[in-house]
Amino acid sequence: MSDTIDLNSAALEQLDRLPGINDELAGRIVSYRDEHGPFGSLDDLRHVAGINEAIVLELLGENPPGQQASTGRATHLRRSVWAWWL
Repeated sequence: MSDTIDLNSAALEQLDRLPGINDELAGRIVSYRDEHGPFGSLDDLRHVAGINEAIVLELLGENPPGQQASTGRATHLRRSVWAWWL
């Protein structure tokens, strides 16, 4: 059975498990969410300091130009879906 991580309700420890997200970015995501409310789409993550296109693409399971595929956790989501299955 896999875990589901919802961007709009996940705790720091859960967000830290996502590809490209470390402790510091997880804290920024929670702080942004607390201040601005729920994310409307995955693209809204770009408003969080330190989140860039490469991280969003990694969360989508896509490769930024010039980078190899990540061999870690598989993600199954679209830009309009905020849950990851790990």
